Amino acid sequence: MGLGVSAPALAERPYVKIEKIFGDLVDYDQKLIEIEGVSVDNTQPGDMLCLIAAVRLKADAAPKPPRKDLSRPAFLQFGGVWKPTPRGESGPKGKDLLQTCGAYLRQDGFNDDLLTALETPGSYYISDWTGSVLQVYAPERRLAASIRYMRRNPD
Repeated sequence: MGLGVSAPALAERPYVKIEKIFGDLVDYDQKLIEIEGVSVDNTQPGDMLCLIAAVRLKADAAPKPPRKDLSRPAFLQFGGVWKPTPRGESGPKGKDLLQTCGAYLRQDGFNDDLLTALETPGSYYISDWTGSVLQVYAPERRLAASIRYMRRNPD
């Protein structure tokens, strides 16, 4: 029996719904990732979640990213003050979401697409100063992604 790393446990509540995050804001034709996962970063509290939603944009998707819809709850918002890529060396001052939530991003080459979108011109991104939000709109790569790191809401 070999030593292995077990897959991260999935959260119990459905916070991530692609239709509610992207539905009327971007034109997409394929769901790529729709995951709520407990962070595998052992330095973080156990009640923190990686909320990841990603879609493949339609070939004729809008060249500019959407505006923020303030009528949605914060965890369902996509859009805001977009910056053009490349993202640059500095990145967020807080957590590195690509590392903190990385176990969930390594599906079917998604991580490579996301990194390419962030490192090359032609895309847009939003990253907050704490490192708990990363959103990407990459029409040339046909990718839209929302990655959030937030505390599970106890019931």
